[in-house]
Amino acid sequence: MEEFNAEMDEMFRVIRGSEKLPGWERIYAHGETEWEAERDRLTNGIPLDLPTYRALEGVSADLSIPLDIKR
Repeated sequence: MEEFNAEMDEMFRVIRGSEKLPGWERIYAHGETEWEAERDRLTNGIPLDLPTYRALEGVSADLSIPLDIKR
């Protein structure tokens, strides 16, 4: 397992050290953006667009259930 982890670490170092295309600041490994999004959602919650928020407000009002969502 140690050898595998060392090889994976080296592979990621090589990938991230590769030349980036103009306009790109970082190279991501497969799944990395999803992992970062999950961490962000667990910390900050799930962002809602305004139409979805407004729809939830309507359902909340119709059912007389408080809408406990940060704006």
